[in-house]
Amino acid sequence: MARVRIDAVEEAKTETFEATGDNYLNQLIAKYGEQNTQLNSLKKTVADMNNELKTAIKVSGYQNQSLVADGWDCKLSITDDIVVNEEKLIEVLKAHNIDAIKVEEHVDSDALEKLVYAGKLSEDVLLEIDRCNTTVKKERLTCTKAKGA
Repeated sequence: MARVRIDAVEEAKTETFEATGDNYLNQLIAKYGEQNTQLNSLKKTVADMNNELKTAIKVSGYQNQSLVADGWDCKLSITDDIVVNEEKLIEVLKAHNIDAIKVEEHVDSDALEKLVYAGKLSEDVLLEIDRCNTTVKKERLTCTKAKGA
């Protein structure tokens, strides 16, 4: 019974489209094109403003503080994020014959994690692996409507 209902809906859609024909399709394409152009323009504008706001907050020294302006609450959070230098880590793993490298030569994190937790790696190797990590600054700007605004 459900299939009959779906078929009926499909037929209704087809009939509606056929009744409106190419005119409907032309209108839909034109409207989509206009809206998509506006969306892309807004995305670029917002991205530029996001970068400008982040810079202004950092220059002013207000990072990690809540700022309220005209009913908007903004905060630029800057945290340290660790990024693994995979090329360096692969060299370390190869040098110590550690089987945690996948065929495409990237680290099999699950296999490496199991070796670490099983205590199968020496202190020296763990220290060498740790040197493959790099700390980078991670910025996140959040703006929300302030409470009561």
